[in-house]
Amino acid sequence: MLTVAFVLFAFHLLAAASPSPVDRSSQGTRIGLNRRRDFVDDGVADIGALVQQLSTVRSKYESTIEAYKRNTGVEPPISLGEPIDLPTNATQPDKRATAAVSLTDDSEVVWYGQISVGTPAVTYTVDFDTGSSDLFLPGPRCTANCQGHKTYNPSLSTTARSRSKTFKLTYGDGSSVSGQQYADTVSAGALAATSQVLGAATTYSAGLAVQNFPSDGLLGMGFQSISQYNAPPFFQTLVAQSKTTQPVFAFKLAQSGSELYLGGVNSDLYTGSFTYVPVTTQAYWQIKLDSVLVGNKVATSANSRLSAVIDTGTTLIIGDPTNVKKLFASIPGSKDASRTVADGFYTVPCRNIPTVKLTFGGKAFSIDPAAFNLGQVSPTSSDCIAGVVSSQSTQSFWIVGDVFLRGVYSAFDVGQSRVGFATLRRSPVLVTCPISGSRPTFADDNAFHSPLTVLLPPPSPRARRSQRRAASQDAQGPLRPVSPATGKPVPPHFIHTLESSFVDNAGRTLLLRGVNISGADKAPLGSPSQILDGFWESAENGGESFVGRPLNLDDGSADVHLARLKGWGFNMLRYVVTWEALEHAGPGKYDHEFIDYTVRVLRKCKEYGFKVLMDPHQDTWSRFSGGSGAPYWTLPACGINPRHITPTQASIIHCEYPDGNNPNPAEMPAMIWSTNYGRLAIQTLFTLFFAGKDFAPKCIIDGVNIQEYLQSHYINAFGQLVDRIRDAGDLMDECVLGWDSLNEPFEGFCGYPDLNSYPSQQTSTLKKGTFPTPAQSLRICMGKAQTVDVWTFSTFGPRKSGRTTVDPKGVKLWLESSAEPDGVHPMWGWKRDPGWKLGFCIWALHNVWDVESGYVITPDYFKCNPEEDRDVCFIEDYWRPHWQAFSSRIRQSHPEAILFVAPPVFAQPPPIDELDLKGRCCLSTHYYDGLTLITRHWHWFNADALGVLRGKYSSSLPAVKFGEKAIRKSIQEQLGVLKDDAKILGAYPTIIGEIGTPFDMDDKKSYGWTDNGKYKGDYTNQQKALDASLNATDGPNALNYTIWTYVPDHTHAWGDGWNLEDLSLWSPDDMREKPDVGMDMNDASSAMLLKRAAANPVSRSAATSSLSLATFAGGNAPSPTDDDPKAALPTAITSLSYWENAYDFLTDGARAVKSFSRPYPSAVVGVPKDIQFDIAKAEFKFTVRVRPEDAPTSGTVPSPPPISRSSSESSTLADEDPEKLLDGISTEIFIPLVHFASDKEVARSRGEQVEPDADDAASDYDSSAPSTNNTTPYGTVRGTAEPRITTSTLDCSTLRAAWYSASSSTFSTPLSLDVQVSAGQWSIEGQNLRWWYPVPAVGDPEREYTIIVRRQDGAIKEASQKPSLWSSLCGTLSRFCMSE
Repeated sequence: MLTVAFVLFAFHLLAAASPSPVDRSSQGTRIGLNRRRDFVDDGVADIGALVQQLSTVRSKYESTIEAYKRNTGVEPPISLGEPIDLPTNATQPDKRATAAVSLTDDSEVVWYGQISVGTPAVTYTVDFDTGSSDLFLPGPRCTANCQGHKTYNPSLSTTARSRSKTFKLTYGDGSSVSGQQYADTVSAGALAATSQVLGAATTYSAGLAVQNFPSDGLLGMGFQSISQYNAPPFFQTLVAQSKTTQPVFAFKLAQSGSELYLGGVNSDLYTGSFTYVPVTTQAYWQIKLDSVLVGNKVATSANSRLSAVIDTGTTLIIGDPTNVKKLFASIPGSKDASRTVADGFYTVPCRNIPTVKLTFGGKAFSIDPAAFNLGQVSPTSSDCIAGVVSSQSTQSFWIVGDVFLRGVYSAFDVGQSRVGFATLRRSPVLVTCPISGSRPTFADDNAFHSPLTVLLPPPSPRARRSQRRAASQDAQGPLRPVSPATGKPVPPHFIHTLESSFVDNAGRTLLLRGVNISGADKAPLGSPSQILDGFWESAENGGESFVGRPLNLDDGSADVHLARLKGWGFNMLRYVVTWEALEHAGPGKYDHEFIDYTVRVLRKCKEYGFKVLMDPHQDTWSRFSGGSGAPYWTLPACGINPRHITPTQASIIHCEYPDGNNPNPAEMPAMIWSTNYGRLAIQTLFTLFFAGKDFAPKCIIDGVNIQEYLQSHYINAFGQLVDRIRDAGDLMDECVLGWDSLNEPFEGFCGYPDLNSYPSQQTSTLKKGTFPTPAQSLRICMGKAQTVDVWTFSTFGPRKSGRTTVDPKGVKLWLESSAEPDGVHPMWGWKRDPGWKLGFCIWALHNVWDVESGYVITPDYFKCNPEEDRDVCFIEDYWRPHWQAFSSRIRQSHPEAILFVAPPVFAQPPPIDELDLKGRCCLSTHYYDGLTLITRHWHWFNADALGVLRGKYSSSLPAVKFGEKAIRKSIQEQLGVLKDDAKILGAYPTIIGEIGTPFDMDDKKSYGWTDNGKYKGDYTNQQKALDASLNATDGPNALNYTIWTYVPDHTHAWGDGWNLEDLSLWSPDDMREKPDVGMDMNDASSAMLLKRAAANPVSRSAATSSLSLATFAGGNAPSPTDDDPKAALPTAITSLSYWENAYDFLTDGARAVKSFSRPYPSAVVGVPKDIQFDIAKAEFKFTVRVRPEDAPTSGTVPSPPPISRSSSESSTLADEDPEKLLDGISTEIFIPLVHFASDKEVARSRGEQVEPDADDAASDYDSSAPSTNNTTPYGTVRGTAEPRITTSTLDCSTLRAAWYSASSSTFSTPLSLDVQVSAGQWSIEGQNLRWWYPVPAVGDPEREYTIIVRRQDGAIKEASQKPSLWSSLCGTLSRFCMSE
């Protein structure tokens, strides 16, 4: 957690020059594009679909050639050869699947986006095709295969007029379809073409049925001469009507983030200048093709006079047989696949995909190898089908489709009749790729999130349900949802990722909110980061087991903790697991006992209704390099001697701070551990992990490069865990939703520009303490003294405070050769290649620098990709391939897993192919208020840190925010930007995987360590800080999140037990003293204490009981403890009998609980529009947008028991038709007891005397007593009886029932509520408010509804606070003061 990007607060960012926003070369309209499908299934090519495309392409060109002859009266610029004979070993196309022009074959990859037609405008999705020129949509009389498509009905448009002309489209098999021509207004974004000719089709082929072809029609972008209407195509109409700034349109066709730009080019999406080539004839976008290269060698005939049609409606590159044969003759290992695949196809070795280039205008443009590879011939084949094929049909020209276009930015200039290509920018709006110690910088964020941008997801089940209802009047019953990943029907508990949200089977939008368990999971029980005793010895002998993390299942305390988390309103857990926990004993030696224990804990989480996100966690690589994550043995595997890290300052390790010979871990400065990202050990380890093949090719171990060695072990270790979860049989999807890949990945040296200096521009590596340049680190780690800069950090950021000499006294970071006799490690068993010389810096081994002179030979060694002449882009070059490999292994055992995409912090995700995501994905990003985090203080000023990083401001001043209102607004805007990053992946949800605030603010004032204990227990500032962050997830953002963190064995002295971080929401040291309660000591799980100076504080372990009484100390600091481990053992609490009632339980030990236990809509019929919660007033307001397609499907989610309603309960729906109410399925809102408890509950928790009433007497000790229904002017409050909760009724089972089912009658949750709804009816069950309201019928406009929830008696005051007369009066009268 808390990686480097978060440790920099805004003024550190503002100290450096902000990148200037990138200006576009023209102002135009952007249309987001999506791919419909691909030719690969689980890595294997769909051969039948590939062959079908050849037939389809020929059919399209036959049709347009005939149109050219008819329109111009001259011979066309191209001619077709012999027809294609389909091979018998290929899948035969459907009779009507070779449709020309508008009815494109269903096997073809096409790019679709959004347009609108008519007045009033109706939105449609269309394929954009530069190989044709006409616009087609299904007409009102289209019956065959048109169900589910949106039809164009000219009679409903006031601007439509009939041209009194028909059209006829001919298929490759001789069949045809006819329709009527119309002229109407057609718009794309803000550009509207009036009197645009289009066709209304009457028939669609089976291949264009909605399940195969999600877009509604096709829009051609060629020239008028090939139009079957002989009418100007859409874009030419725009130009003729002077609607565009420039007569140019441009395409980015990529794995994701694709767009069509109308009216110019989008300079955010390309680098350098365009290479333009003139169009030979204004028919197709046909230009001269100079040559085809393999590598840098020409592979086509010298006397060839080739031309190429640039066709966005075709996937393949199709060439003449002679030159295609020469091309593959130049590729080692290629084969003619005429017999094994189909005529004209070739294969290449899957492990050696060549770099093929097409030369236009004298410049060679590379084909992306990933696009060139169309997939394996078969699941067991080592050969892959190539993206270039030959055809007898193209003797005189080539057709260049998206196999090539996916690697370039292409511009089509209508005005000058030319096509231009430019180098595609590697990531949307990415201006510079990451450098060591930095994150990417970005263009003006507003430029990317233009209101004209339309990113279209594949139609969701809800959208398709709505389309089908509109198209078919005889639909029978609800649709049965199926998984987009497997195509199988899904169970009731299944959660979808649709429309940028999590969605249940009823179509309700879900909010998943919870906490990380646990920050202490980074180390085994009893081994927090401050303990040096046995630290190295244990690791060198195979390490320790993590059994017992994160919760103790054996003493009952796990139930207590989970009941508390559920009672706070959480429904999601991010479950922390480290690589070390799985494979600490050595390479390939897995801790099956811990893996089984993890399954047991997950089952316990499932009992409480939690959904779980698995988090493979790391910080600065490993515990043994000052962080967490990787096992000890990975460091010697990389040639590093871990015991020499501290002497060489290659990293900072807590238990050895500041000196391994004289450690004082209690004095380690806050957040200094994050400077490890700028130190040699961490930079080297991550470089080897992600990019060892490119930058350390001599590092061979067990016959493979160190990159493959490390990644394969990492992936296999987590593969063991996912296999065991699968084998458990009852956890996947129902409890475990999915997986992160690698927490907060770091680029190491990848992309570092100059080893002689640290970057002068903005970085996100904290400068604090000694801060050597990489070149200085290289020398220090070979035993040489260096004088380095020293930095300090204050409220106004880092500053250089001086210089000091770091002298390792000859100690080297690198493992000596004597550690591996004969190249074999005696403990870990690997065999190192002789070319990897030990005792020697691996970067000197690769001639980066000279050890003897200290001279850096190649200071920019890591800047460029060794295989290509371009700068490294870490995210795309190295992070994404690892993510794909890890995710593939997870999906192997968990096919329905939601893949949580977690790129480097604050960086936008790269495009990821939908074939990898498979409709189940979520962006997982992190956010912390860096100023508060670093300074451990809540300030009256702050800054827009993310905005500065992404170039939002041209100067620093506007980024500074003054006052709490401005700070809260800024943080909410920043989280909105992070949420929008998910659009790069598609219409997927976002979760803030880590968000939180430190609790040890102001020298631990809240712990009573200052001011003679005056402020002990006062978490006012922490509440303000955490509320500001979590408030930012509300508002219009409606974000999912998991707070960092909940630590069962937290202590005031050592915080979360890792590097003095202190962010736990709860601490046993904050529990209220209850001296009258006596319990037995749990001797079987005694804590391991710090065995050094008695003055050092105790480190408690979760092993005792994860819930324990505090050991309170008087004065300003903790009192010394005995060396006897038993002397400071806390008293174990393993049941809820310790507390008076639920309010007492939920508030005891909680820190700033009002900030994180907050009301929110957990399941929404509709889409959340706005969420507001005012802590000071205990007032919650929620507005929801409800559309016809939001009507839930009954019986598709687990339902609570039915609720009986009296006639009086419908008073707020007196004018509504009861049949319109949702049957059993409602919007659900969590109403936290900690904010809305009744005065009696609060008083009882404080030990105050409370007068019993009739309800108390009737329900005392009676868990089966029925709950009451109190009718109010606003609805019905269910369960307002206030039973006296005693030690016999307050237990984990009753709380679990109350928190989870929200309908249990065994536990009453007394709340004090005033509720106002704009429509519908509601009821309270436990802490769950259920709200029913009408959903508009199909064809009706959407509606908005609002609910306001207030505490009847005003906000709960702290025990020391006394409400004023005015607040008491307002609390009593509040229900009568509500606005109507």
